[in-house]
Amino acid sequence: MYEIIESKTFRKLKIEKKLYNKIREVIYPQLRNNPAYGSNIKRLKGNSRDYHRYRLGSYRLFYMIKNEHVVVSIVDLKHRQNSYKK
Repeated sequence: MYEIIESKTFRKLKIEKKLYNKIREVIYPQLRNNPAYGSNIKRLKGNSRDYHRYRLGSYRLFYMIKNEHVVVSIVDLKHRQNSYKK
């Protein structure tokens, strides 16, 4: 079972209460059990290979899996139009 940690960047985001509740109640339990595999989960490619993304409607939740500490670190949440721009 993985522990979920939210980064400072993620905590500072102004996320709608309804969306945040969905993240906490639906997505976090799924990530605690198996953060690397699922229908809405993909590992990123290129320079971002350490990151995974969870597809959440029009949003993308980005996170890192730290297996040595059994931790999933939630990094960012972005609208899909702005998700992959540098």
